[in-house]
Amino acid sequence: LLQALAASLPLDGVLLILHGAMMSQDTPDATGEVLARVRALVGPEVPVVGTLDLHANVTERMVREASALIGYHTAPHVDMYEAGQKAAQVLVGAIRGKLMPTAVLVRLPMLLPPENSTHSWGPLAQVIDQALALEKDGVILHGGVYPVQPWMDTPDVALSVVVITDRAPESAQ
Repeated sequence: LLQALAASLPLDGVLLILHGAMMSQDTPDATGEVLARVRALVGPEVPVVGTLDLHANVTERMVREASALIGYHTAPHVDMYEAGQKAAQVLVGAIRGKLMPTAVLVRLPMLLPPENSTHSWGPLAQVIDQALALEKDGVILHGGVYPVQPWMDTPDVALSVVVITDRAPESAQ
């Protein structure tokens, strides 16, 4: 990945299709490491947008290194196309200077059983529906709710919410 990016420099922006729950023996935050290396290569001014699985373990490092992270809203994952489309829209908006994505991460010290991690019923579905309503109303660019892979063997695992706004971190919070 880094070799292909380096061969393509300079870049206007980078869109990464990530999972967010990748594990590595070398680092407890493999996705954060990927984003950090991409950021180091392309520089701080180039927008870097990534997509994430609903079960991503979103870390502070991931949010800090990416311009925006756009997650799936569904489990089973039937909105991957829509997530990619939203990520591309945010990236193009940032490249053109029409958007300045700002992100706020809140990590909750809890793990949900996988059978309660669906978008179609239950408390998680209600939270996802609230995020979708805020997106539809234009209050936020994206509201990602990540119930995480509960069986990840890392000390830094938690359910998280990432809200992306255009120049409005106080609204995201």
